[in-house]
Amino acid sequence: MSIMVAKLVRCGYVARRRDNADGRSIGLTLTAAGARIKEENTVLDADLVSEMFHSMPAGDLETALRGIELLAKHANILLRRRKRSHDQ
Repeated sequence: MSIMVAKLVRCGYVARRRDNADGRSIGLTLTAAGARIKEENTVLDADLVSEMFHSMPAGDLETALRGIELLAKHANILLRRRKRSHDQ
């Protein structure tokens, strides 16, 4: 993980700051360049999703929404399993 963070810092996408209260702790924040890249490269961008849904034929939209519902259902099942195994 530290190698990936170092690369992001070198590229100017993330800034590292040492915590004044705890010198062992380092905070990471997105820079303006990092935020821009993040927004430009996400398929879950709200405007993009809205545009996709508005441009889809009705049948495709119904299929897409059903797929999203199924993904959410199974994600919830997996999250509950993880929580149960973590709690044990």
